[in-house]
Amino acid sequence: MSELAIMLDREKAEATVRYIVSFLASSDYDALALFSVGDGLSADELRHAIKSYGSKVVAEPFDASKPEPLDDGSGWWTDVDLYAVEGGLSDLTLSLTIFDTEKPLYDVRIDDLHVL
Repeated sequence: MSELAIMLDREKAEATVRYIVSFLASSDYDALALFSVGDGLSADELRHAIKSYGSKVVAEPFDASKPEPLDDGSGWWTDVDLYAVEGGLSDLTLSLTIFDTEKPLYDVRIDDLHVL
């Protein structure tokens, strides 16, 4: 098992994902893009993905798979199954890379927002 997998703070990871999903639920794509580090999706790409999907994301509940360590040991990746106002669990998935930080929430790169 990777050392990073042991060091992941599950409560901090859940709080980070909850924070990100709340931006999606409130349609605040600009703030979400600013929160994302690195070359993640832009606000326009996020807005387009949600508009193309045709349903509003709700903040609760959400389902994040257990974050898995990256091969290079620099962080973790996870997919977040999102819920929609219409119909509950959707097939819309948010793909994230999580990086360790001393801040209260992890640094996150938003890699994709797509239908599975």
